[in-house]
Amino acid sequence: MVHLSDSATSAALRDAIRGDVGTRLDAIADRLEGEIESVRHLDELEEMLAEALTEATRVFAHGIAARVRESRLEGE
Repeated sequence: MVHLSDSATSAALRDAIRGDVGTRLDAIADRLEGEIESVRHLDELEEMLAEALTEATRVFAHGIAARVRESRLEGE
């Protein structure tokens, strides 16, 4: 049986969380790069950037929350 307090398991969970966050942020950036070609007005660009940054912030926050949950479970 593997326990979350095992250092290898804990490191693997952190790596998985980091990888997931990175993949999701890359997808946001890729989508933004693809959509930017269709922008005709500055206000469209500002809205597009604001939406992408809001989504990226949410992804980053979910990653932090997952790390905090993982570290709390580690202590139990």
